Amino acid sequence: MIVYPPISSAQCRNLAAAIICTSTVGTTMGLTWPLLSLILHHQGIDSALIGLSAASQSLAVLVVSPLAPSLINRYGMVHTIGWCIAVILAALLLLPTLENVEAWFPIRFTLGAGVAILQIASQTWVNQIAPDHIRGKIIGLFGLLWAGGFAAGPLAIRFTGIEGWPPFVIALCLTAVAALPLFFASETMSAERSYFPKSGLLTVFCVGGAAIAASTVLGILDSVNDSFLPLYGLRNGLSQESAVTMLTVLLVGVLSIQLPIGWAADRMSRRGLLAATTVVALLTCLILPHAVSSGLAVWPILFIFGLGAGGIWTVSLVLVGQLVPSRNLATASMLQSVLYGLGSVLAPPFTGLVLDAWPNNGLPFVLASDCAIFAGLQLWLWAVKCERRSPK
Repeated sequence: MIVYPPISSAQCRNLAAAIICTSTVGTTMGLTWPLLSLILHHQGIDSALIGLSAASQSLAVLVVSPLAPSLINRYGMVHTIGWCIAVILAALLLLPTLENVEAWFPIRFTLGAGVAILQIASQTWVNQIAPDHIRGKIIGLFGLLWAGGFAAGPLAIRFTGIEGWPPFVIALCLTAVAALPLFFASETMSAERSYFPKSGLLTVFCVGGAAIAASTVLGILDSVNDSFLPLYGLRNGLSQESAVTMLTVLLVGVLSIQLPIGWAADRMSRRGLLAATTVVALLTCLILPHAVSSGLAVWPILFIFGLGAGGIWTVSLVLVGQLVPSRNLATASMLQSVLYGLGSVLAPPFTGLVLDAWPNNGLPFVLASDCAIFAGLQLWLWAVKCERRSPK
């Protein structure tokens, strides 16, 4: 029987700080994307411009993510995350103050920048500290709070509506509370400066494989669902409350899978789990048009879709921690963030055009195509690996 060393109290405090702070990412993303899309839709803005507005927030990921390892190395985990939360709070204050589509472009860019660096720092911190034998459970808890914050956003919109300050006040309060654990965390940069070398991105990508590529898939799924799923519901005859609830149900699925899939990732093939969750997401996307037209069937389908999408996120992050050496984890997290941002930037404008041309079923088509391409990539990587191992 293998006996693993216990986690120290300092490690526990740092893990708690990183895990709880990441709920900031979930809250801001889960609330701002659907909220701002609904506000712009209420103002009569067309879908293509709504997509560009959402893309401005994701564009920041591409611009600032390459700077994250250097910032973390210079200022440390605690200070970097603290400043990111301050930037997020400032952006959330400006959004309801300057309520028009033109002003929101730079504000959403700033918001995206703060969220991007915070996410890179927190993911790196957790994966560096987590022992591999319980990495799945820790990442599952990490994802649970992230998804909880994500689900809280649409739920808040249902109770507060989209007018005025109330939904933004909720986001501000949750973001501020998420920063409290930083006061109890210890700075670890003196021991971890070697974790931020200048390593080749191609090398990291080759080592991480599909686990790294999953970030692009998730960027597409998250940005498209957050920006357009409520609009998809409205265009298929649902009320505003029910349309927003669609996103909440999906996110409840994401929330529900985190601990079980983390437990499974410590006991089963992690690559097999990644493939299985991708297939689940693909099949539910294909069923969604039939489910939304039949009434009640849409709710379990959205929940199962959330299980698949949430599983992809958790298992891919666990795999990155397993496959990529600790000294390269910051580079890997940065690459994941850039790929996530690439998917988030490109997907909303494209989806807006698809919805303009195909209002009722364009959204499921985009989501299913995303999952199908990722499933094909995993199959190709598996075939290449088997070919390399086969005797000549």
